[in-house]
Amino acid sequence: MHGKNTVRNTGHPSIIFKKNKDGTYAKSGLLYQDILKYCIDGKYKENDNKSFRLWNLTKWLLEINTEFINYFRDGSTRNYTIANRIEDRLPRIRGKVEDLVNIGLLAQTGTAKETKGSGTVPIYQFTSIGNVVAWVVESTNVDKREDAINQLYNLFQDSFKNDPSCTDMFNLIYHQKCKEHGLFGDFVDRYRELLESDTPIMNRQGFFQHLLILPKYNIDSDVDFWTLWSDSVLQLDPDTRKRFFHHLKLDMERKAEDECHAFAAFERLRFETRDNPESVTVEGHCKNCGLYTQAAYRLHEYMHMVNKAYPNGVIVITCPACKKDGSVEFPILI
Repeated sequence: MHGKNTVRNTGHPSIIFKKNKDGTYAKSGLLYQDILKYCIDGKYKENDNKSFRLWNLTKWLLEINTEFINYFRDGSTRNYTIANRIEDRLPRIRGKVEDLVNIGLLAQTGTAKETKGSGTVPIYQFTSIGNVVAWVVESTNVDKREDAINQLYNLFQDSFKNDPSCTDMFNLIYHQKCKEHGLFGDFVDRYRELLESDTPIMNRQGFFQHLLILPKYNIDSDVDFWTLWSDSVLQLDPDTRKRFFHHLKLDMERKAEDECHAFAAFERLRFETRDNPESVTVEGHCKNCGLYTQAAYRLHEYMHMVNKAYPNGVIVITCPACKKDGSVEFPILI
């Protein structure tokens, strides 16, 4: 999926998971989620069973959305005809669909003649990312979780095989290893957590960049994720491995630059290692003496340190100046 979603994104999917103060999903969040479910099992679609009109989406939502069902049970609304009910809810649905278009989960793909009348209406489809997010939402349903996880795995694998980038080729192997160990559901949960947060993942190049290592500390598993990661890297052909390391190097060093304090020293060391795709330049800070120190690590070594350090959120080493053990903290840049 690396670089394959060309839809312009101007929002964040956290709106789909909006919650009330008591921790329950807000009505707006549940409505977004039900619209996404239309991707999976909705009725009244066009002949291709993918495209749809707002009118037909709204008609389906009247059948399954709890808020709408309860609204039209009221004495003041229960006698509305189906057409009147659709007209009543249509403006709200149109606004929600526009929101999902803005965050890249839906796209208007064309127009069609009105069923009644001589005008035209917009036709929509779920994007590839919208399809993924729909199944992520479905995975929160205990009864449908296993099927959703399998569907997501197949979606990811199919996408990674289509004109693959180096990260696609890595994930193709790494996700398979995690699936074989029964851990792909944890990938899905991790991804849902990122969707619920304000982490700017939708516009990042490489849809699953954040999942290159699965944090071990919050998962009840004896699997060594570092071994899975390292073995996956070694299965890449030499050219792809170099490109993969170069991709990681560029991404991490951009993040390191954003947090950098002694930039001149950082810049010099980064320049010295510019031709080595298997190195990454980072900056650490000593909590004891205040020194900012730069280091160029082999990427394999750095990723091993990251895997071990995830519970603490930072990598710690002994300060080269004051020699205090564990006083220098390096950021985790994935």
